[in-house]
This record gives sequence, structure tokens and C-alpha cells, in this order.
Amino acid sequence: MFISDVSVRRPVFAMVVSLLLVIFGLMALDRLSVREYPDIDPPVVSIDTTYRGASAAVVETKITQVIEDRIAGLEGIRKLTSTSSDERSRIRVEFGLNRDVDAAANDIRDRVARVVADLAWMNMATRAITAPPAELFQLVRDLGDPSLRRRGRSGPQQTGTGDAD
Repeated sequence: MFISDVSVRRPVFAMVVSLLLVIFGLMALDRLSVREYPDIDPPVVSIDTTYRGASAAVVETKITQVIEDRIAGLEGIRKLTSTSSDERSRIRVEFGLNRDVDAAANDIRDRVARVVADLAWMNMATRAITAPPAELFQLVRDLGDPSLRRRGRSGPQQTGTGDAD
């Protein structure tokens, strides 16, 4: 009855004591260590790309969105975030805790490799349309390199072009 008598006679004092108890409790809660919860890092894969000379809008449409579209169908994705700025793009893919991070990284690596191959061919085709003849001849010679060939794509053929040298 002592607490109720003081609260009725001095309501401001009772309110201040209550607030102090709440503040003290919150401070104690913040400093309380938790030993029962394991230290879990969710499987996260990050993709960083660079497109020299491109604005943020170009990086967003030509790089970030293309990679996001290819990755979006992967199993177990919990969160997909991306940031595009001038010349740079960063995509962060967070998987559920039941997904193996190595398998997830391999899946993403495979999908990004396909995107890179497609973007390289698109870039070369764009250059071929706007390139002067000497640069176009060099591009065709470079494409003849077997290391640049991908699945099902044959090398370039140079016909009717005359002598580039």
C-alpha cells in the first residue's frame, strides 16, 4: 500500500520514478549479452562491375538491370539490392540460411559469365557499326582469336573487305 499511497499523493514523483526505471531497464537490456543465439552470417554474394565512361543511368540500364534479370530466377534468393553510380555497379544477393554459399556463388558466377559474354558481343557489334574501316579490320582479327569464341558461335569471316594494312 505504500507505493499506491505515494503515487496518489505525489503523481509527478511516481511518474519520474517510473521513467527512471524504464530508462535503467533499457540501458541494462542494451548491455545484456546473449549467449544462446549463434553468430550467423547469411550467405551473401556481391557482384561489382565497372563500365568506364558511362553515366549512372547507362550503367543501370545496360549492366545492372541485365544482371539482375538473369540472377532473379535463382533458387533461395531472400533479398536482391543494387546500386548504380557513374562507371560502377554493385549488386548484393542475399540467400536464405538453408542455401550453401559456395553453390550460390557458382550459380551466380555461371549466370554472370553468360551476361558478360552477351555484353561483350553486343559491345563489339556496336563498335563494328560505328568504327572506321581500319578499326573494324582489327576488330575482326581480334574476334578470330579462339579464346573469344563462345558456345555455338563461330568466328568472324572477313570477305570483300580488301587489304586493311
